[in-house]
Amino acid sequence: MKNILKKNTTILLLLLFLGLVTFSNSFDNAFLMDDFPMLVGNLSIGAPDFLQLDPNAKSQVYFRPVSHFFNLITFTLFGKAPAGYHLVNLLLFVAGGFTFFLLIEKVFANRWAAFWAAALAIIHPINSVCVNYKNATSYPFLFFALGLALWHAFEDAEKNSWNEKILTVLWLAMALLCHEIAFAFPLYLASLLYFSGRFSLRGIIRSCAPSTILLGIYFIFRLQFASLGKTVVSQGAALSVSFLSFFSDIGQILFWYVSKIVFLKDIVLIWDVPSGGSGLWGTGLIVFLIGTIAAAVFLRKRNPLAALGLAWFWAGVIPVLFACFSRPWFGIIIEPFWLIMSSLGFFLFFASILYQIFSRQVVKITAALLVFLAVVIVPAAWRYNDLWGNAVHYSEYWMKISPRNFFPRFWLAYSLIDKKDYPRARDVLVELIEGGLRYEWTYGNLGIAEYHLKHYAQAETAFKEALRFDPRRGDTHYYLGMVFLAAGHIEKAEKAFNNALRLSPEIVDTKKQLEVIRAQRAGH
Repeated sequence: MKNILKKNTTILLLLLFLGLVTFSNSFDNAFLMDDFPMLVGNLSIGAPDFLQLDPNAKSQVYFRPVSHFFNLITFTLFGKAPAGYHLVNLLLFVAGGFTFFLLIEKVFANRWAAFWAAALAIIHPINSVCVNYKNATSYPFLFFALGLALWHAFEDAEKNSWNEKILTVLWLAMALLCHEIAFAFPLYLASLLYFSGRFSLRGIIRSCAPSTILLGIYFIFRLQFASLGKTVVSQGAALSVSFLSFFSDIGQILFWYVSKIVFLKDIVLIWDVPSGGSGLWGTGLIVFLIGTIAAAVFLRKRNPLAALGLAWFWAGVIPVLFACFSRPWFGIIIEPFWLIMSSLGFFLFFASILYQIFSRQVVKITAALLVFLAVVIVPAAWRYNDLWGNAVHYSEYWMKISPRNFFPRFWLAYSLIDKKDYPRARDVLVELIEGGLRYEWTYGNLGIAEYHLKHYAQAETAFKEALRFDPRRGDTHYYLGMVFLAAGHIEKAEKAFNNALRLSPEIVDTKKQLEVIRAQRAGH
């Protein structure tokens, strides 16, 4: 490996240079959306519950301890300095792109296509969340971990080595504990081995066995102990969607995503499928699937790298079929990051087809691609980086692209509260509630806005509604205590603060408020 790194130092430096240029205007971007509750405003960061050391902990919906560990490390190192988070994310993301370059170059001996696929994956704004989202350091790490897992799995396929098997399982386990999209790993590996043309069916099955066994064990664990059964499985099953409607929704999601890759326009963090979509979306999805399968079969011997790109594109779609139903109360949704391996597959297909057509004019096509990056992709990335720099502006932009979506409206209100624009925040939250989006987060933030507006009766009602959804929220009890204290209800305030102290002892200010109450009583 040391010799491989030395041989490809120039490639690594080029990828790092492209990444730095692409994200050069993002390092001073402020914290955005749930960067606050996950990082700078998280009173329980570092606690065992936050790190998900107890798989039955109720404070987190998803079991992603590596993600939380990265949040703890970056917060410990950088605190409220945003540039540090961006730099770590960028370095990990470039490392991921470089790892995939090494893998593709090793298997297919096409340095040109491998480099351009990795470069496009790093700089394309469809993946910009991997650098811009400060509490998502685990996303670029997952990209890196999947690349290393595939590298060691391919080594194992060639050598049948226990060391390589163990390293494959370890890196895959790290990726799984970042995000569930790693469940498609055996499909990525099987496609890589198949289109390399070096392995029999038996060899492919043998090589995929360790990762498949790990995934099976992990799936059972998640069903029984760590929220998977309560999120994707039960909630997705509860969603009433017909077979035709399902294909229509998936078709809309997929074509939305592909259009963002091609046109670089209207990319948002989360997009929800508009209601009342035409059944033609489902037909289009089936035609697209059949067409790409036929193309992969046709290209298998003519351009196996392009065929692999198509296979990885569809393998990356598989987890999304489940993930898009994970929060049915918000509708059918997609986060572009979920398809990061599909993006890489798309870029592999694009680069390998270009190379096949213009292999005798590599210098010219390289120059043309550099111009394309300089004129089209990098400026587009800068525009999205600018949007990420302001939570209010990003939320307002997001609302225009996905007007029915809960998230941009909620984060707009959250950001307005942070900026002390309480009247406008209240109006946004009331509109959400009147629209039927009655969740603990909505009521909790409405209570904060009403409290700062000194509407204590309304704030009390909002916090009690939030507690009806989740009575174990210590921060909600704390704010309810602040409302009672401001309204002069001392005994109620003391009870609320005691509840907050019992449920969330890490909220330091709770003890201070109880001391104030005791001092007042002693003074009387």
